[in-house]
Amino acid sequence: MASLRKKDRSDYYFACFTGPDGRRVQRSTKQVKRKQAQAVANEWEKASRLAAEKRLGEAQARQVVADIYQAISNEPLRSAVARVFPLQWAATRKVDTALRTYQAYTQVIRDFVGSLGERAGLDISQLTKADVAKYRDEVLKRTSVANANKSLKYLRVALGAAYKDGVAQENPASKLDTLRRREADRAERRPFTVKELGA
Repeated sequence: MASLRKKDRSDYYFACFTGPDGRRVQRSTKQVKRKQAQAVANEWEKASRLAAEKRLGEAQARQVVADIYQAISNEPLRSAVARVFPLQWAATRKVDTALRTYQAYTQVIRDFVGSLGERAGLDISQLTKADVAKYRDEVLKRTSVANANKSLKYLRVALGAAYKDGVAQENPASKLDTLRRREADRAERRPFTVKELGA
C-alpha cells in the first residue's frame, strides 16, 4: 500500500509507492490534507501496478486521473465525447442565431464528426490540431479556400465552447491559421455577354 511522508520546507505530502519497474518512488501529491494525499497516493500505486502488468491503457489512465480528481474535489471530472458535445452545442445555437447560421453550424459539425472516424468516440479533450487540419483540408479539396476558412471559423467557435465549459484543456482549432486564397480563387469575374444577359 502507498504511504505518505512529509519533507522539510514543503507543506505537501509526498506519496511513496512502487513504480512499474519495481523501484520505490516518491512524488508530491500537491495536497496538504492527509486524507486527500492518501487518495492520490493510492490511485498512483494502482496505476503503477496496472502499468507493470501491461494493462494500463489510455482508458485506464484517464480513469485514474478522474478518480484522483474526484477524491480531491468530491465531484466527478467533467468530460464529453467528441461526437456528442459539438452536436449538442450546435443545437443550443438554434435559439440565438439566424436559421441559416444554425444550419451552417450543424452541417459543419456533422461533417467534422464524420471526418474523425473512430476518433469521434474519444473524449473531446483528446482532439488535436491534426484532426481539425484534416477536416479543413477535406473541405478545401471539395470546395474552395473561402469555404474551408469558414468551416474552420465555425469549428473554432464550437471547440472553443468545449474549452470554456471546462471539458477540454485547449481549443485545437484556434491553433490553425486560415488558408491564403489561391490564384484560381482570385481570378477576376468576366462580365456577362449580351447573349447571357438576354437569357
